Amino acid sequence: MRDSFLFFFILLSGFFYLEDGHAENAFFLNQYGADRYYSISEYNEDGYPRSHVVLSPKSIGARHLAWPSAVRVGGKTYLYSSIYSGGWHKVGLWTSQNGSAFTYEGVVFSSKDIPGAEEKGIGSTHIGYFPEEEFPFLMIANIRGPSGPGQKLGVSRSKDGVNWTYQGIAFTVDQEFEASGVAPSYLCKSEDTYYLFYLAFGEPSYSEAVAAVAVSQGSVLGPYKNHQVMYKNGGYHGLVTSGERSSFELEVEDVNGLRPGLPVVISDDKGDHVQVLVATKTDKSRVFLDRPLVFDSSGFRIASIFRNKVDPSFVFKKGDKWNGYFTVFGAFPRVTSEVVVRMTASTPFGPWSIDPAFDRQIPYFRISKPGLSLYSVENPILISQNSNCLKNRLK
Repeated sequence: MRDSFLFFFILLSGFFYLEDGHAENAFFLNQYGADRYYSISEYNEDGYPRSHVVLSPKSIGARHLAWPSAVRVGGKTYLYSSIYSGGWHKVGLWTSQNGSAFTYEGVVFSSKDIPGAEEKGIGSTHIGYFPEEEFPFLMIANIRGPSGPGQKLGVSRSKDGVNWTYQGIAFTVDQEFEASGVAPSYLCKSEDTYYLFYLAFGEPSYSEAVAAVAVSQGSVLGPYKNHQVMYKNGGYHGLVTSGERSSFELEVEDVNGLRPGLPVVISDDKGDHVQVLVATKTDKSRVFLDRPLVFDSSGFRIASIFRNKVDPSFVFKKGDKWNGYFTVFGAFPRVTSEVVVRMTASTPFGPWSIDPAFDRQIPYFRISKPGLSLYSVENPILISQNSNCLKNRLK
């Protein structure tokens, strides 16, 4: 969720189904619609919805649900979500035996469980599962600061996924690129090293953020050290001088820095008309697009999706290659322009690059269908049965 209201998927096609109703590589994520509530939904790996609403905040008397984590153990799915009721102070648990009907088990963790966190709350959390541990369920929580992400992450663990015990601080900011706060994204283990992936803010305005990683040797509880930027925000931005509705091309003031093959965001100043497209090639001032413009776009701004904020939402290892679904958002201040891209690297520290095989079929949602009630989907996490970086996908 963070500071966004619109989010688009660019995901690889191809998925498999379990007999109980789950897609094996199903994403749980939070979405925002015309009802002005964040709820939890389920999407296939091709970026299309499997179930628009799995968990509704209204069903438990809350305002919002966000930052889901999903663990599957012994045929049972544990679905966690942060709960907003006058602040981000609680984590709830829902369980399912058949993959389609979830039962609310109640609040299993709150800011009261962390010393000093009760006033500002705990914000985003990530729950992982490490079957080799005596207490296999592990939670990393953002201890919020005065106006957003704080400078410390707390760690808690549980034997059954229901009863949690706070263990202490696992991570403390120590680099300039994270000086204004951090938020946990994902945690996994490779051999004897635990990798904590997170979103890091260097400026008090929270206008820019980088994807980062820290490591702990031999202990899932931390401390997590060696904080490094794994992908830095940045990229092209400019002005559209000519762009007619239904056209597959537009003209810009300056094409220098615009990389063909990567998505761009096009928006008016107010953010009322936003579209995410792929620039397929350039010729002098002309930019050719993978799909037609939905709006007359002359005078609009255009920017790389990587311009301002990059978040490593989910990371896994396959063979000798690291893969990740990165959330990229905030290309324009106060304008919604969120995208998820699949990235690859030879090491978790990078350099990371966009996967050339990603599916360019971006679901339009609000952009091409203004009447559609779904405005936003974000913070994706795959159902996992093991937080080993090599085994954290069901298929």
